Amino acid sequence: MRHILLVFIFIFCISIDLGSKYYFENSFVNDYCKYEEWKHLSGEQSLGWLSPTLFCSPDYKNGEILESYRNEAQVSLIWDYFVLKLSYNRWIAFSLPIEGIPLKIITILLITGIILYYLLTEYPKNIRLLDIWYSLILAGALSHGYERVFNGFVVDFISIKYFAILNFADIFITIGACFIFFVYYVRKQ
Repeated sequence: MRHILLVFIFIFCISIDLGSKYYFENSFVNDYCKYEEWKHLSGEQSLGWLSPTLFCSPDYKNGEILESYRNEAQVSLIWDYFVLKLSYNRWIAFSLPIEGIPLKIITILLITGIILYYLLTEYPKNIRLLDIWYSLILAGALSHGYERVFNGFVVDFISIKYFAILNFADIFITIGACFIFFVYYVRKQ
């Protein structure tokens, strides 16, 4: 039963994270591209061989011009404090400027370290709450790792003013880390 619960949480969290990114990136941005009519690219401001269809395509994510237009595509949920806004994070946590191959190596090493630590140290304790919280952290880490290794960036879309732009994997990692901190440090005092 313990294994089924862990696998369910793990698959559920990864599905929520990757599914929401896929939906937001493909549905929201493509709708924005359709309805905006790309007046920016007509007449004198034409970019020649780069057509609006190419700009709306998910295959053209790395262009700086596309980034500036996609930044205009946003939905304010609570004024400008809580906004859905597409962002591609090519760096590591807290926007530390590490990218490319070194970032991919660091990502793989961190995920491997978390998995080994959990399997060798925490799993044998047989504490169900710790299993749940580590499952959240591992699901978020693997979701980010998949994107970093295969895409070179992480899709973020939940913007909180004065804080950060994040996604569900960030939320899962934060919740898991907070509860693990609570279990280890707060409960023992």
